Amino acid sequence: MNGVLVSATLKLDRLFRQAFAAEDSSVELFSPEGVRDPAAIDFALAWRPPHGILKRYPNLKVVCSIAAGVDNILADPELPNVPVVRMVDPEQAETMALFVIWHVIWYQRRFDLYLEQQAKRVWQRQPQRSAGETTVGILGLGRMGAVAAERLAGLGYPVIGWARGPRELPGVEVVTGSEGLKTLLARADALVNLLPLTAETNGLLDADFFATMKPGAYLIQMGRGPHLVETDLLSAIDSGHLTGASLDVFEEEPLPPEHAFWAHPGVLVTPHCASDVTTGLVAAQTLAAARAAVSGRPIPNVVDKTAGY
Repeated sequence: MNGVLVSATLKLDRLFRQAFAAEDSSVELFSPEGVRDPAAIDFALAWRPPHGILKRYPNLKVVCSIAAGVDNILADPELPNVPVVRMVDPEQAETMALFVIWHVIWYQRRFDLYLEQQAKRVWQRQPQRSAGETTVGILGLGRMGAVAAERLAGLGYPVIGWARGPRELPGVEVVTGSEGLKTLLARADALVNLLPLTAETNGLLDADFFATMKPGAYLIQMGRGPHLVETDLLSAIDSGHLTGASLDVFEEEPLPPEHAFWAHPGVLVTPHCASDVTTGLVAAQTLAAARAAVSGRPIPNVVDKTAGY
């Protein structure tokens, strides 16, 4: 192996240099501006790379995302015809599940109202709703969604999951297709989005979608920013149809300081921090993909470019 290219959008060479050195000290990392010979670059590690940047490297064999999501890479219309690999971390799914559970409980116990009361120095108990009275819908039953669904079910929440095809998960009701989605939206008190971003899911969370949701429901958006039509969500909350939303991903990141989400009383903003893979895991899985490519063995965690994940 010659070198690993790092996306220009983040200073990943600095972030990952120590982790790669611990795995293989012979591997060199370069930022794009530091590459003198494009032909010497064999592998790319990227997150939101500028369109067209990867085609500069004629000997590129594999492109690795630094996370589970790859839509930011597949969006490049000039992406070289090489395998694209995503990170797969079982621990990340558990971290995501805990994050989701926290937001479900935030909604179920109405901690937003308690914060408002604290600011006004109001001592007032809110009606309690049990876990068994709070149905949680989960869009997407991949690794992340499946673990979150099982953990919530284990805590006593009725859980409905929407998947591409039939499957079985302990304690989880699985629905499919457009009719299954309608059923889920009509019943879910809290709705968790963990879908991948594809042509079919881009803009899925729009005005028609929110109108189909159960009145008073709460959105927990952990998928991808382009899933959500932001103005439609604000309208659904302001009209009173939805109670509010927890948002961890956005169309534009970082979220601009002037964005309406920051000050909206019905919106809880977190900075795309639900779950991250470690630098050590990224280094290990990137090098595993690189070694497999060099040796002609099957490359682990390759995504289906047509499906988008």
